[in-house]
Amino acid sequence: MVDQNIPGRLFQSLKSHLRDVDYIDTEVFGERKTLEDLIAIVLRMIRARIEDVLGTPVTRMVIGRPVNYSEDPELHAAAMARMRHACALAELPNVAFLPEPNAAALLYAQHAPANQRA
Repeated sequence: MVDQNIPGRLFQSLKSHLRDVDYIDTEVFGERKTLEDLIAIVLRMIRARIEDVLGTPVTRMVIGRPVNYSEDPELHAAAMARMRHACALAELPNVAFLPEPNAAALLYAQHAPANQRA
């Protein structure tokens, strides 16, 4: 059995640590990796899967994010900066961020019966 959601769950788990400014790096197979490096690896995997399914290069991406990574505005801003840096490391084109509740509502609206979208 293959779990196709593993990269998404890993990505979500890694994003949850973005607000932790004390998390600098970790060792992965003998090599130091920052949190942004790890997130960039997953983002590249996700982009490759999207391009495989679509059969065309991705030219822009919308990435879900928590409404607030932290109640502390400085930690939220730090998390957003780290996420932007991870996207740059992954060489993602034209990235926009959408709060996850909004993203969930849009996904629901795409698949909901017409009488539930009013």
